[in-house]
Amino acid sequence: PKTRFEAEDVTLKGNGSVKADPFCSGKMYLDLQDYKLITFNGIYAPADGDYQICISYMCNYGTPKEQYLYANGTSLGTVSFESTEWTIYKTTVPLKAGQNSISIKNSWGWMAFDYIDILGVSSPIEAVSGGASSMIAYSSTSSDIVVNYETSARTILFELFDMNGKQLT
Repeated sequence: PKTRFEAEDVTLKGNGSVKADPFCSGKMYLDLQDYKLITFNGIYAPADGDYQICISYMCNYGTPKEQYLYANGTSLGTVSFESTEWTIYKTTVPLKAGQNSISIKNSWGWMAFDYIDILGVSSPIEAVSGGASSMIAYSSTSSDIVVNYETSARTILFELFDMNGKQLT
């Protein structure tokens, strides 16, 4: 399975704006001018490894545009974007088990991003924390949910309910 991370939801440093386009995922994209860095957060990998990513982009201010790709703050080198129409750039990135981020730092800047798809990862459904405990739930498939729970408590009680509020046993 793949998980999509929309560019309009990134953490943005620099100048950019969300614009409408009926051909884009969610009918929106991130138009970047003189941006410094965009970061896709909340990427959960089930294990350490290399994961394929697909970056939807367009060089709407001329081509080619080279940008820097990062995973968890580590440089993965330069990416050359060359299409003046919406297209996909595919590569692999090393991710660690658990939370990850993927960033694109400007070299040239001045281009547009729609989304990134990452094969084999998921995004958080819900995160809860309080005191010395925290829980994050991720959808790993259309029918499974993975729960990561960390606590210093000696006793843990989990109660599970279905979508209708009926307690599962």
